[in-house]
Amino acid sequence: MRARLFGMKLPVAIFVLILAALLGVSCILVEYISMKYSQGNYFRLETRFVDLEFPRNWIATAGKRENSSGVIISAACMSSDQDVGVFFAVYDENITRIYLERVRSWANLRGYKVNDTSAVILFEAERLFNYYKNRTGVNDGNVTLLLLDNGTIKISNYEADYLTIVIMGLRIERGGRSEICNGTWRFISWIYDEKLSLVALYGMGNRWSQPQIWEIFNYVLNSTRYK
Repeated sequence: MRARLFGMKLPVAIFVLILAALLGVSCILVEYISMKYSQGNYFRLETRFVDLEFPRNWIATAGKRENSSGVIISAACMSSDQDVGVFFAVYDENITRIYLERVRSWANLRGYKVNDTSAVILFEAERLFNYYKNRTGVNDGNVTLLLLDNGTIKISNYEADYLTIVIMGLRIERGGRSEICNGTWRFISWIYDEKLSLVALYGMGNRWSQPQIWEIFNYVLNSTRYK
């Protein structure tokens, strides 16, 4: 039975909701994408800055935010029940510069002595948590944040920083019933060719720790091509 997060069924609605929280934007344009058969049980999704492969039985979509400051290209793939997924965002050079100035100011105010990409994942993790916490009509403000682990990881030959968090006490609808569960997110970030890349993996409940899900996560992360 397909779960509904905050009463929304459509995968595109989930994509817009979470990417808006991650990127802090009010409008994301969901655009048509080039979809090609790749190999085995995977398809390839192609965007301006990133090409990714995802399971054939998953759902994928892409979006673009563009204004006079620059471009953010985002893409997402998620299981058909929407309980697990992977989100990508790549900022062009100018947006990267503007965004990092904001993140550095935020980190300095909190006394964090970290590099740019570590500041990015801390910033986005806090923003996502605050987004869910402030949805009092859904979660009654009774959500809590657990910092699980952090470190460095290699993604498609790029050295990246990561942070894993658990947001506990999320309310979802499943099969017409409301239930409370935990959601786990891993934020990953690196900078290459002056462009910032941000990746978020997520899993609801025990789906996060299932070996078959991590097999998919690792394949998607390491088969993705950044342009």
